[in-house]
Amino acid sequence: MAVPAAMQTLPLEPSTPARDEPGLMGRKRTWARDFALVGGVTGALAPLAVYAGFPALYYGLTGLGGLVAGAALGGLLPWLLGRRARKVPVVGLLAAGPLVGALWGGLAGLAGSIVFLGDHHSLDLGFLSVAFGAVAGAVQFGWLWIPYTVKRARKKRTWPLVAGALALAPAMGWAAMAVVRFFF
Repeated sequence: MAVPAAMQTLPLEPSTPARDEPGLMGRKRTWARDFALVGGVTGALAPLAVYAGFPALYYGLTGLGGLVAGAALGGLLPWLLGRRARKVPVVGLLAAGPLVGALWGGLAGLAGSIVFLGDHHSLDLGFLSVAFGAVAGAVQFGWLWIPYTVKRARKKRTWPLVAGALALAPAMGWAAMAVVRFFF
């Protein structure tokens, strides 16, 4: 009986780890570095690309929030995915990506919303900041994490994916703006 394509698992090959890459998924610090970089740049550039009228501190805090959340996420992912990733259907992994990304981006937006405390529109601006960050994070992480995971598991270079994510950071702002404007 053939297994439907949607139920197949990721094509991760359990190979002998390279000396500098312990474990099936590689070093936690490499994951943390890459996702911190993507989170920090996306956190700062996504809202800046759409609207440059907020205080500079806002963009700094959203970048810092994305950096910290990305580092935490990157440090946690190799442990979560280790040998478990081969047992999870691709559909489950594809669904989890945008949800995890929304949490990542939402935390970046929440960090930036601190700037609006005390403003008479603070609740509205804070909510929009979190919603905007959640959408940008869901889109960014949603496309990035499966190819990144497969490349890391196969001991391939991930810098082209990270560079692509950095280049797409402003576009994440426009994608988030489109979704937020549609729903709000």
